[in-house]
Formats: sequence, C-alpha cells, structure tokens
Amino acid sequence: MKANELMVGDWIKTSNTLPLCGGEIGRVAAISKCLTMDFEFKRNDLIPFELVNPIPLTPEILEKNGFRKDKETSQWYFKSEDRLDMGILAAGIDDGCGVGFCVMPNSAITYYCKYVHELQHYLRLIGGAEEIIL
Repeated sequence: MKANELMVGDWIKTSNTLPLCGGEIGRVAAISKCLTMDFEFKRNDLIPFELVNPIPLTPEILEKNGFRKDKETSQWYFKSEDRLDMGILAAGIDDGCGVGFCVMPNSAITYYCKYVHELQHYLRLIGGAEEIIL
C-alpha cells in the first residue's frame, strides 16, 4: 500500500510475515515514512507500508455497518435517510469494474470499492458513520 491511499483512522491488516504482529488488524494512528498502527489500543507500532494490506470489503461488513442490500439492484444502501438529497446513498463491492462512483439505472450514485479503508473514505465524504465495525 502507499501512503496516499490511507488516512488516520483507517483499518488495515499487517502482513503475515511481520514478526510479533503479523496478520493483526489495526488502525492507522499516524503516517510518515512508516505507518504508526494502533492495535486495539494495546500498543502502537511503526510498520513499513510494504508490510500492510487492505482488508477486503465483504457483505457481512456492510451489514454490520448499517447497509441493507436491495434485492432488485444488488446495491447496498446506507441507513442514513438524510443523505438522499445528495444522491450519494449506495455502496457496492467492486467486482472488477474499478473503484469509484457510478450512476446506476435507478439514478442512484453508487460508490464501488474493494476494501474497508475505501468504504471509510466514502462514509467520511457523505457524513456517514465515523466508526466501521469489523
């Protein structure tokens, strides 16, 4: 991963090859030449960017965070009704078409992403939930 892909507070996972904390999920606490990751508030560790991985976005994570799947369109709608005026209300798990916004046939603007940190960025943009439940 690259520094410009992450923000403080993003959830990421350490590489399995990393001694002591390999395969652990943590949050970005600071970004410099290395990441400072906070692991469940137990400790902070400096981690090189090449030793962290994004966490794949799954339907289960979307459900835990208040998204509901529309059976007709297969889009995941955010629970916040006050965002309807912006037209940005749906998220999709990228299936290879790429990360970004897409206008759907029903006029909803859907944000497609692959990873949890991308969903976090989307929710920050629309004023959604700050905390993601994994």
